[in-house]
Amino acid sequence: MRVRWQSAIAAGLAVAAWIIATRVMAASDAGALMQSRHVARLIDVGRVPYRDFDVHSPPLAAALIWLISRLPGSVGTADTLATAIAVAVTAAAIWAIARHLRLSRWRCVLATALVACAPVLTGALPAPQEMALTALLACGLLAGLHGRFGWMWGMLATSAALAGAPILLFPVAALWHAVRRGRAPATRAAIVATGAVTATVLPALLVSPTWAVHIAQFELTRPLQNASPAAAIVRLAHLPFQPILRDGDVGIAGTAPILLGVASTGLLLLAILTILALTARARPSDTGMVGAFGATLLAMATFGTLVAPGHAIWLIAAATLIAGRLGAVTAVAGALATPLVRLIPTDLMQQASLTTTLVGALRAATLLIAVVAAAAATAATATRTSPRGANPPQTA
Repeated sequence: MRVRWQSAIAAGLAVAAWIIATRVMAASDAGALMQSRHVARLIDVGRVPYRDFDVHSPPLAAALIWLISRLPGSVGTADTLATAIAVAVTAAAIWAIARHLRLSRWRCVLATALVACAPVLTGALPAPQEMALTALLACGLLAGLHGRFGWMWGMLATSAALAGAPILLFPVAALWHAVRRGRAPATRAAIVATGAVTATVLPALLVSPTWAVHIAQFELTRPLQNASPAAAIVRLAHLPFQPILRDGDVGIAGTAPILLGVASTGLLLLAILTILALTARARPSDTGMVGAFGATLLAMATFGTLVAPGHAIWLIAAATLIAGRLGAVTAVAGALATPLVRLIPTDLMQQASLTTTLVGALRAATLLIAVVAAAAATAATATRTSPRGANPPQTA
């Protein structure tokens, strides 16, 4: 009961901090918010997504956008309310996870404070969909710690249906489930979760069979995002590139960006395989599995979109909830990298107003810190030691 009350207090303080931040901060991506509101208005007038107009978000994300627009009050009030709910859930879950793992008091406070202070640290307010995704990931991790793997898979499947990228967490989740309950239940759960994610796409395919082809072409021909680490390397190495603005996203095109984008994807897959191998070899307790989740999330951020404020939220739970000395390294690295995000403008016009050396130094520092954090988190998954309070491995 004590942890529940502490989680409730943490949630209340986090929401209060976010409400104050909404008075002084801007949205993380005004273009994305405008697009979301446009989608909601079209649905309200009877238009059918994917058939009558293009939507680049998964169907479940489009449904969430519409549901948020139906909240009482103005558009800004609805966004604030939806974000506040997600923040409360995230803060409560993170505090509960930290207490379950018997982390030190300063680590518990740090994890919750980074959630509450994210707008101030990143310099912008993440969109409601991004915060909802973070809340689902935190709740899924908490459910796994308590052995409620059905809820864990449900949260992970929902998050994957919202954004797609969280499906990369499925292998780690399956390994965790197998260690605690056995291979057969873990395999069945992974198949059901994957099928559930696929089922959320079926309505869009039935309404518009050409949608899958359209979205595939959009993603495959999408230029390298300007906020990605690969783009940072292109700029730091002074490689040739061409800036491109497409559907509100700023990207860079050219031979070097394409090659580095492919290499970044390959490194991400290699990192996930390495994390799985280390985790399977160590067969760790819950503490080690949290490290595996954290390492995977950090790998996704390091080799994906690193300096976007919305994705910086992923670093919070990943970097601060890993136990041990290596976990402390990731916590400090995450606390250092998050403020640096706000100093690196992703808009080309804003970048032009700063010196190339300054922007390059900030990108290099952030990339280095993220790589150190990801490496430390990956190494933490290989430990066989279990701090007090962590549950030992269980099998069926």
